[in-house]
Amino acid sequence: MRIAILTNSSDPRVSAQITAYTQMGHDCLCHHFGGGETPPGAMWGPSNAAGEACREADIILAVVDSLCPGPRFVQFVDMPAGIPLVMDIGRTSLKVRNEDEYAIKQFVLRHRPAVVCRSVRQLEDLEKVCFPVQAMVCRDMLEFGKMPERVLVDTAWFLLRVAGKTALAAPPSSFLRQLLGKAWGDPVMTETARSIAREFPLFAPARIYLEGEAVARRGQMDEGLDRLLERDHEGWMSRLSLARGAVAEPMATELAQLRCHLFSATPPREPGKKRILLCVGRKQRDLFIVLLLRLWLERMGYETYVRPSLNRLKESLVELLPHAVVWGERTTPFKFELAQFARARNVVSIVRREEAGHTYSSWEYADEGRRSWWIGKNDYSDLVDLEVMSGPEPADVTSTFGYMPQEATISVGAMLFDIYRMGSLGPYLPSKEAYLKQYGLDPEKPVMIFCARWAHADRDPATAIPESARKKGRAEQLDPMVEAYVGMCKKGRATWLDALHRLYREMGDRWNFIMRPHPGERVEAYESFFKKRQMKVPVIMDEYMPVLLSCVDLIIHAGSTTALEGHFLSIPALSFADPTPEYLPISRLSPSCQQCEELRELINGVELGRSNADEAVVGEITRAHYGDIDGLACKRAAQAIHEEVLKSRRVPFRLPSDTVVPYEEGKDQDWIFGNVRLWEVERYSSIVSQLVQQYEQKLSGAEQ
Repeated sequence: MRIAILTNSSDPRVSAQITAYTQMGHDCLCHHFGGGETPPGAMWGPSNAAGEACREADIILAVVDSLCPGPRFVQFVDMPAGIPLVMDIGRTSLKVRNEDEYAIKQFVLRHRPAVVCRSVRQLEDLEKVCFPVQAMVCRDMLEFGKMPERVLVDTAWFLLRVAGKTALAAPPSSFLRQLLGKAWGDPVMTETARSIAREFPLFAPARIYLEGEAVARRGQMDEGLDRLLERDHEGWMSRLSLARGAVAEPMATELAQLRCHLFSATPPREPGKKRILLCVGRKQRDLFIVLLLRLWLERMGYETYVRPSLNRLKESLVELLPHAVVWGERTTPFKFELAQFARARNVVSIVRREEAGHTYSSWEYADEGRRSWWIGKNDYSDLVDLEVMSGPEPADVTSTFGYMPQEATISVGAMLFDIYRMGSLGPYLPSKEAYLKQYGLDPEKPVMIFCARWAHADRDPATAIPESARKKGRAEQLDPMVEAYVGMCKKGRATWLDALHRLYREMGDRWNFIMRPHPGERVEAYESFFKKRQMKVPVIMDEYMPVLLSCVDLIIHAGSTTALEGHFLSIPALSFADPTPEYLPISRLSPSCQQCEELRELINGVELGRSNADEAVVGEITRAHYGDIDGLACKRAAQAIHEEVLKSRRVPFRLPSDTVVPYEEGKDQDWIFGNVRLWEVERYSSIVSQLVQQYEQKLSGAEQ
């Protein structure tokens, strides 16, 4: 069959489709639109020759990618009458996010082509009514870095079906369970397998059914069949299916070893328990959220492991083989690729957003470029089962304008403030006097901490915010907004250092000063500044904010969540040189100023030991931004995780190519940037457990 393949996509999986169709004996005529990069590994003709290719074809396949330039190209191609058109819209969003995607839906509604998609949602109009078109849904066509062989085969079957050139009544993958489980020699199954193998030679389960009994009897597989299974992402299922009958050596031993490798977690799971991997970010406040989640999940009967997000996470997934992983947003290419890695091993993926996110007002304030920093440039909805967020407005904004469906995006309340509602960490930590002496500070003086927000000051604008990169297929260019943002961080840090120097000279006899860089900044920028000016100001990155705040009397910030943390600990805060005071309500929480002279006056007038937060703004933040601040948000999040794991019923597995490597905290770990260490996890776990028991007793007493 001659297939005219038209696309604007740069996705390498398009080339995989072309290669597979060619290996099945079809002639592919390929043309690329949109002016972007072409998928590698295939010969692409110019777009102006596409009309001729369509006239010569038996069927036309238009692969539309809404994240690449020119997604409306189908509208401008001269489609010959009488030649069927199949539109692959799997690379569009599950909802209409822009005019291009609306135009694609309008084209489908008007011209009624056959459709390949990854969700029924893509077949719905704006009223949620499905288009009356012939369609095939391949739910996991984009879940893996490589398109599964069964998806390649199923799409080939659909093209033949639309063109009227196959007698097979259903896609080959619909026979998968029977081909891998039915006893050898069943006459109906044998005939079905022959039909599939004849038309779709890449579909390994059919070959296994036809040849498997002989392979098992001699205990050895021929090279051709072995290569076919090696190229199949799910070829291990076909191998294991050989054990449905008697298997000779050495294959019997090899299959037993393969099964053990695929399904045996390390260390072994406790009987009857499911395992959850909890990932913790850099040292800020993230660990205490994770530890509370861990406590609640273990009370529900789960076995949990905590690992740093930045250290060998792939190896941890392979080693531990968890039923679910709970980690941060999947909006960058690196995190997106990790999500594909987990999905390829059948692990439930749950996102716990590390930042509160946009309110309605901040979303309106932000332009399209800044919005993309939150949403990301890759549609991760196929790779994430649930997105857990704090406040109701950020959850609604994300589900409305982002990729995740509304039912898979939930708000649970202010997880990051649970630890502060539980009670003080002070009784469980070294004394304030001992802590200050550790850094050479005077225990008799109050402590003023500068909590920076200049996370991008040391980053290359070309890679500072991966979510801002241009659309796929275009040459990567510097985003002026990112350049401006990096410049803002550099300017802000310079302003802060100048002010801190002046305050140190004028108030150093009465105050201790601590500098807390934002995760992502290089501490050397601060240390070299202080050393050159002989300033005794410790730069503390390798500490958790709830611990650090237990020794602080005054917080200086520039629109930071730390101001609200201080509010719950009765620590006053002042906002200084906030470059975007209108962006989020947190910027209006504290008394603010832009000049050092004003800051000095505010410091002199502050009342220590008492919060100075604007209660109206606290209410606004609670209502919209963070949600309920009641100490139980992590418990609600754990319940949501529990329900998602129960619903999925997935069984995690390794791939045959995976190597199990025991977790180690490598010597190359850059501790100064705040990577979490496992001894800290265990130390603070016991403290969190005591705080929770104390809080539960308090709640119980209040109810009585």
